[in-house]
Amino acid sequence: MNGVAPPTILFKLDLSTGSFSRIYTFTAVGSPFAPLVVDSAGNTYGVGDDGFVFKITPQGQEKLLYDLSKTTAGPGSGIAMDGAGNLYGHTYFGGTYNGGIIYKLTLEK
Repeated sequence: MNGVAPPTILFKLDLSTGSFSRIYTFTAVGSPFAPLVVDSAGNTYGVGDDGFVFKITPQGQEKLLYDLSKTTAGPGSGIAMDGAGNLYGHTYFGGTYNGGIIYKLTLEK
């Protein structure tokens, strides 16, 4: 190896056949910082190690939803999704005393 980490890949596993297919290779957004969440439509959401909150469709199209580095020092954990589809997470830094913030992202319907 030449000192470059291998890419992180999002894949889909078909339980009926045991086969898997690649959905997305992380390049434009950083590798996932923590576990990902998937909504009922099959969209995958996460936070990259670069601080971008992202969405990846089942067809492999990415959308950057928010850049945490604009307001904080980056992610502190992964994200959670509530029943209405809102995303929640926290950061290690930022806020009044630089102790981190808890954020909520409301997604467009």
